[in-house]
Amino acid sequence: MDEPTRDGETEIVLVTNLPAEVAGILCCRVYRGRWQIEGHFQTLTDLLHCEVTSLGHPRAALFAFCMSVVAGNALAVLKGNLRAVHGDEMVEALSDFALVDEVAEIYPGMMMGVPPSEWSFVRLCSVKVVAGILTELATWVPVERMLRCKRGPKRPRPKRSSGKQNPHVSNKKLLDQAQGIRPPKERRGNLAASTV
Repeated sequence: MDEPTRDGETEIVLVTNLPAEVAGILCCRVYRGRWQIEGHFQTLTDLLHCEVTSLGHPRAALFAFCMSVVAGNALAVLKGNLRAVHGDEMVEALSDFALVDEVAEIYPGMMMGVPPSEWSFVRLCSVKVVAGILTELATWVPVERMLRCKRGPKRPRPKRSSGKQNPHVSNKKLLDQAQGIRPPKERRGNLAASTV
């Protein structure tokens, strides 16, 4: 590969049952691209709620899935317009969670300030005009507020000692010792000694 994966891999090894006419390089390119699809379905599941567990009726579940796919397409259009204005690097650094959260918070207020009747002209516009409007609106998006949090380096795990050297002691036992309460075995032994 020209560019290593994020794990540092420089080779892809695939086993396939495709016919020999399909070039190996094409298989590798398609395989590498599958993570974009996987990531998109992860976004649909986690952020756009495509699998609502309480929807037991198949038609309702299918409708919810279709609506999340439409929302996912709208998210892709939004990111495309942001990419056109703010650049690839900035959009790659965006948090999908923050972006979806921002839209979910702003949308109700926007619908009160600019009701749907104000947007009806969009139906009559060409795709080029709509794309221009969306790109112009993307210039006003404060993308700096929606960047991913960069994780610092992982701390090394502390070495664990074995249970034989440091046996576990229950919290109750420690609290009883602090209050001067004897363990049950000692109480039984003293009770038997006092009855003799």
